[in-house]
Amino acid sequence: VISDWLVAGAPGPSDHDPLIERLEVFPAQSIQTVGSKQQLLVFAHFSDGHAEDVTRWTKFNSANAVVAKVDSQGRVEVVGNGEGAISAWYLSKIVMARVSSPYANSSKFVENSIGLKNNFIDDLVAKKLSALRIPASPLADDATFLRRAYIDTIGTLPDSQTVRRFLKDTRSDKRRRLIDDLLSRPEFTDYWTYKWCDVFLVNGQLLRPKAVEAYYDWIRDQVAKNRPWDELARDVLTAKGNSFENGATNFYALHQDPLEMAENVTMAFLGLNINCARCHNHPLEKWTNDQYYAFANLFARVRAKGWGGDPRNGDGNRTLFVLDRGDLLHPSTCR
Repeated sequence: VISDWLVAGAPGPSDHDPLIERLEVFPAQSIQTVGSKQQLLVFAHFSDGHAEDVTRWTKFNSANAVVAKVDSQGRVEVVGNGEGAISAWYLSKIVMARVSSPYANSSKFVENSIGLKNNFIDDLVAKKLSALRIPASPLADDATFLRRAYIDTIGTLPDSQTVRRFLKDTRSDKRRRLIDDLLSRPEFTDYWTYKWCDVFLVNGQLLRPKAVEAYYDWIRDQVAKNRPWDELARDVLTAKGNSFENGATNFYALHQDPLEMAENVTMAFLGLNINCARCHNHPLEKWTNDQYYAFANLFARVRAKGWGGDPRNGDGNRTLFVLDRGDLLHPSTCR
């Protein structure tokens, strides 16, 4: 590549240069047996319509090395049963190739083991189990189900009387009744409010007491109302106003600049740590330095007046608002 560029006179970048739009990997999905090998091919599609084989410049990585291994040239070796994923990374784009290696069980044996399906999630699970020829686990007994249901919904174990009563119950829908009862309890609201408070950084060491109270009460109200996740996320990300009156604004009160806002948003809502891309292209993810600052620029106009963010002083009352103009400059290019 460098030789060809030098022969061409080492031309500089141009606005007319084609840009990479997407990657395509072949085969994108395959069914293999243990011991088989497969060469992956990666093609880059550019804005001028042409596609180019970029396999030799692509970085490959296996997400499940106990099923499939891959070398630097894109040669996959299936080493175990199950399902694996191979990531192919070229420039700022990434694409996945999935490799399935079914177990040796017979299809009829697997189908007979799946049993009762209660909802669309069971349908999807059954489809995947059938494809990999994995027999379904048997239904949990009543005592195990009761313990799991309590811990998952309200974070505590059932008392002895509840256990005895549930085990003696002979109604066919007693499990559904139990679930409905647990979801309607105040303990469910308390428990999941506590969990979301961790995600949304409700922290008494960073916020003043009245702000913590407003933030906590707002989250608890959302859980109690069973607000859909997309609505709750939208309310937090677009929050404006007084931090005592609109508790959601305290998510931004914890952050003092667009970079911190961007990093906390990706952690809270996407489960992604993009911090490394602040200084350079992320070494483990596909996020580039340019993409980091482009995303952080979304929060460049978020401002607050009032309390300055010092957790030791002030009343914590902060008014969040959005400016009409203003952008974040990329420190490397000042653009």
